[in-house]
Amino acid sequence: MTATVAGGPPGRRLPPLLRQSAHHGLVLAAAALALLLAVTVLAALVAVAEQAAEAGARERLAADPDAAVRISGAYDPEGVARADGPVRGALARTYGEVPHRTTRLVRAPAARETQLPVAGSGVGGRGAVGLSLLWAQDAGRQARLTEGAWPRAGHGSGGPVEVALDEGYAARLGLTTGDDFAVGGDDGGDGSGSGAGSGDGGADGGAEPLGLRVSGLYSPRDPDTPLWQDLTGTFGTPDSVGLVARRAFAEHPVLVRDAAAVWLAVPDARRLRLGQVGRLRERAAALAARDAGRVVFGRGAPAGAGVLAGVEADTDLPYVLRQLDVPVAVARAGAYLPVALLASLALGALLLTARQLAQHRAVEHVLLGSRGAGPVRLVGGAAAQWAAVALPAKAGRSHGVL
Repeated sequence: MTATVAGGPPGRRLPPLLRQSAHHGLVLAAAALALLLAVTVLAALVAVAEQAAEAGARERLAADPDAAVRISGAYDPEGVARADGPVRGALARTYGEVPHRTTRLVRAPAARETQLPVAGSGVGGRGAVGLSLLWAQDAGRQARLTEGAWPRAGHGSGGPVEVALDEGYAARLGLTTGDDFAVGGDDGGDGSGSGAGSGDGGADGGAEPLGLRVSGLYSPRDPDTPLWQDLTGTFGTPDSVGLVARRAFAEHPVLVRDAAAVWLAVPDARRLRLGQVGRLRERAAALAARDAGRVVFGRGAPAGAGVLAGVEADTDLPYVLRQLDVPVAVARAGAYLPVALLASLALGALLLTARQLAQHRAVEHVLLGSRGAGPVRLVGGAAAQWAAVALPAKAGRSHGVL
């Protein structure tokens, strides 16, 4: 009996501030639930807005053929093999945490602005049809064979070089599997249509014709990728690329004299994050602005370091990434508008709830003040009511509810 009297009624055991807040328990519970729900919805909408902006940026980047970083140099079979590791390392440092794919290529002619003229295709004073000869490390991934076979290495420099042509390009020239033709030599025109005969090594390609034999026809899996758009020449079309075996460049002097080794690194747009765009843009711009030879082979090494001559780095990736700023901002603005409206409604609801509580407690504050309650007690009561509303939302966020 004595213990019961000393303890008093159960309600008396609560602190005074909580007993006062319990008088408005239903209102406080409703306000806390409304705040928790509003914060949850706002967080979800912000996440959706970021995902929408990121998805739009990925689609634009994947569709842009200029989204690539290139490191190139004069072709030399042994030098290319020794330079492969350092070049891939430089490209990996440029991309950093951004997933990417690097493809090694060999192209003739070496100058990107030119193509080899197809002998006899220039008629009526018009320039010859141009053709770029290319070996790609992953040709089977980039193109689908529709007829014949992939080109094989020849038997020295005596016989024709096997080449796989784009099926549309072959149809325009009237060529099919097994046909022979030649590039270089007398193009039968002024060469303006393909840019052949200009640039480094163009004279060599034009003076000595190279015999080719069509081993098969292919169709690009995606003609808009940088591989087809970037390596066809200024006047060429994405289908004016003939695929040859890698050894063909070493076996034929007319090719080895005017060929370039290219490492083409393309970002994996499907896994790109918006937070990675700014840093990637800065690193790609820095690579293009610096001495590529020193970047690839080390700070103290001269350009090429005796491994690969004429090392160059070229990229339009910084410009491509800069073009993403406007569409990302538009996507975010469109998605953040309902977020702002909902936040305004939630804030208005909280202000109205606080006003109602203040009106209900006005009489209690007067009574507490007349009984000698000081400012500390009155402020403590207001803080307790605030905690009853705001702390549930904070707890829900910290436990992964939001």
